[in-house]
Amino acid sequence: IQDTVPPQIIPVRLTASVNRPAKFHVYDEFSGLFRERQIRVEINGRWSLFEFDPEEDFVLVHTRHLPVGESKVAITARDNAGNRKTKIFNVTRL
Repeated sequence: IQDTVPPQIIPVRLTASVNRPAKFHVYDEFSGLFRERQIRVEINGRWSLFEFDPEEDFVLVHTRHLPVGESKVAITARDNAGNRKTKIFNVTRL
């Protein structure tokens, strides 16, 4: 079976505050995502540091990386078969 299905990127929390980072469910049903190198996060067009939990398939973007107010957060995920998906979200930092 050949994997031609790109990873899924689903928003969980689009409002970030001091103790609650923006949260996204990023996963792939077939070949999987195992390393942070397979994910890229950009905030307003610039690369950003993020946290990836491979056991729970969550990407967290902490408030120290988000400017106050609304920002465009682009998440790109590439699975082990090379399938790629990018989604852009409006994230608000309180």
